[in-house]
Amino acid sequence: MISTSNQKLEISITSDCSSFEVQDTINTDNTVGISCAGIRVAAHSAFNYVLDASNSIKQSAGWPSIVNDVVDTVTTAQQKNRTVSLSVRITGSDEMRMLNRDFRRRDKATNVLSFPGIDTSDEDWTSVFDALHTEGAAEDPPPDQPGERSQDDREGPDLLLGDIVLCRDVISKEAHEQHKNAEAHWAHLTVHGVLHLMGFDHQSDTAASCMESVEVQLLSDLGFQNPYNHSTPID
Repeated sequence: MISTSNQKLEISITSDCSSFEVQDTINTDNTVGISCAGIRVAAHSAFNYVLDASNSIKQSAGWPSIVNDVVDTVTTAQQKNRTVSLSVRITGSDEMRMLNRDFRRRDKATNVLSFPGIDTSDEDWTSVFDALHTEGAAEDPPPDQPGERSQDDREGPDLLLGDIVLCRDVISKEAHEQHKNAEAHWAHLTVHGVLHLMGFDHQSDTAASCMESVEVQLLSDLGFQNPYNHSTPID
């Protein structure tokens, strides 16, 4: 496992390839993709962009209301000294096909899948963190005892933002067929997957336009061109 962290997010990266952790880069058919460091940068950028954007920016961009709920939830977690974590899995076509079949009923490998750790169907985010705080407070000293900490200073269990799974075979094939820079394509799909965890989707034209605009801005900040200028839609 390779991990990195800052004040907001901890990222763990695993792979089904035993040599991946040593090489610290994704190699498929002599095609070099984005390094582990590149994946972490892309994931951090997407996460921080969503958290740092002001309410006025969200509203003017037409962000889905669920995004605001997720931001509020994660911010609450940070204020209570909880680590927000994200897992990234790099895998091949066989495992990705199985996941896509079992969870989406599509019997084929795809480029990226996202598995949110926050239940985006629950509108009452407060109840989620009340439960987390209750669990985390169990080991705190009882009231009026030496070493007692205030409620806001107590550390609680981590909040798992979710998991994204990236398929190196599909991503490399797409980059080749679409004449894209492999590193740029890895970065795009990493950002895309993290944004799904943050509440974005492309189920409607409006939602897709919103999500794409955020992706384009993020990738531009990372030094990559607009991926939608010459690409097929993401599955």
